[in-house]
This record gives sequence, C-alpha cells and structure tokens, in this order.
Amino acid sequence: WVFGQAPFACDIAAFADPAILTPKFNMLYFKEAVSGEPERTRYMREIYAVIRDAANFYLLRSRPTASDTEKAAWQHAVLSVAHQESFFSHYRLASDSSVKMMRGDFGHGHGLMQVDDRWHFANVQNGKAAELIGNIMIGLDEFFSNWEAAGKASCVGDPTNYFARARAAYSAYNGGPSRVCRWTNPSDPWARNDVNFLEKWNNLAWNAYIDDPNRPAAIDVR
Repeated sequence: WVFGQAPFACDIAAFADPAILTPKFNMLYFKEAVSGEPERTRYMREIYAVIRDAANFYLLRSRPTASDTEKAAWQHAVLSVAHQESFFSHYRLASDSSVKMMRGDFGHGHGLMQVDDRWHFANVQNGKAAELIGNIMIGLDEFFSNWEAAGKASCVGDPTNYFARARAAYSAYNGGPSRVCRWTNPSDPWARNDVNFLEKWNNLAWNAYIDDPNRPAAIDVR
C-alpha cells in the first residue's frame, strides 16, 4: 500500500472506455513505467488538487453557509477518507500500456472512494464509479450524509467538534449508518479501521508530496 499504487487493480475497459477517459484524465493516471518517487510526487500533486477541489465544490453546493472552520475540517476529512480507502489510488497506466482502476474489499470496492458494488451496483454498471469525478461524488454523497448524521450523534455531542464528527462520519461510511459511534468502542470487530482512519487524520502523510496546497487542478471539477 503506497500512494497511487494500491495493490489490486483491474482493467478499466470492463467498466468504461479508456479512449474516452484518457484525453480527460491522462494527467491523473499513475504511470507505472516511470521511475517510482518522481512519478509518485507528480501524481500526488495532481490528485490532491482534484480531491481538494471536489471536497470544496461539494460542500459549497450542499451547504453554502458552512463556516470556514467546517470547510477546513470537511476538506481534511475527505482527504483522510481518500487516504484510508485507497491511498489516493484510482487510475494507473500499467507497464503493458493498459489502463487500470484500483479495486479493494475482495473486489467489491471500486476506485478512489471505494464505491461498493453491493450498494451502488447501478453506478458501477453504468460506468459512473469508474469515472474519477463520478467516483468521488458518489463517495461524497455518502460521506456527507454521514457527516450530517454525525453532527446529531450522541457520541459527538457538539456538532462543531469536527474532530469527533469526522471520526463518527468515517465509522458510518465504513460500517453503515448504524455504526456512527463505532469509533468510541475499541472492542468492536472493526475498530482497527477507525484507528487507521485516525492515523491518517493525524499524520496528513500526503503533505509530504505537496509543494503548493493551492496548486490549480488539471481538470475543472465543476
């Protein structure tokens, strides 16, 4: 598990046409034929800017009156989810020149936000989950719903406690809406996922690759 190269992937052609994707998203392909860390740095700068813009666009559209504090916490949370779910992995250009997409959770998770085909089968079947921005937006629809529920959860209390709110929203994103307070139970069978999310939230490891957090994205998310 390293940034841009989660260990499992499948040919994107099973879900979308590479000839359509490549002109739009070529800069957001991790190119495996290029030597390691320079390519990882290039890729991370590009994908970070897209995730950042997508998070900001989504919150502005969903709640235009959000405070600056909530905007910052939401962006931090979304980046942490992308790290936890896929290590910022979505597309890769394999050494055999085929375009691949990250897969996880025994094949059920698709792409950067790990859109699950057991709950989002139509979006997987119609290619929306394979298209990067579609994948992110499907994930953000779910995460925002959990973010809103977390603001009312007893284990969060104050909805402006964005640290607790982010942890609760992730527990629900990962385990389902009924698990919004899972992060408070270290005995839960899936507590390790909440511990791992906390590590991502605290360490912001992606920042090691980011020279300019305001760098313009290669595509217009809107």
